[in-house]
Amino acid sequence: MSLSIHFELNCGQYVMFRNGAPVSRVLDEIAICFDKEDGTRHKVGDPEVVRKWQKQNQEVLRNAGLEGMADALVVIQGRFTLEDLNKVIENTTYAATLYKKVMDGTAETLDIHGKVVRPAIADR
Repeated sequence: MSLSIHFELNCGQYVMFRNGAPVSRVLDEIAICFDKEDGTRHKVGDPEVVRKWQKQNQEVLRNAGLEGMADALVVIQGRFTLEDLNKVIENTTYAATLYKKVMDGTAETLDIHGKVVRPAIADR
């Protein structure tokens, strides 16, 4: 059985669903960690959890002498549209496309009511 994972908005906050049931606490923003060299998405969700995962994995890679691989693990965080966010989950390389949109200033983001209001903010 394959898992069906996606995000929905609940009162302006993100909630992750797995097979139709909520599996995360409500979140004001979402973080995405991916490899900027090959575009592979590694982690999506709670910014604290995603950033902790990034730092732990960067440390492991650096300790193994893999500085370039460690530097390639980047995090973007913001109030991304559900369309972009769910594409990141459905397609393991879409995070790189979203990252490019964020860096170009063309990514859409949501206000607290779920309406598109301004470009997303990149964490470089």
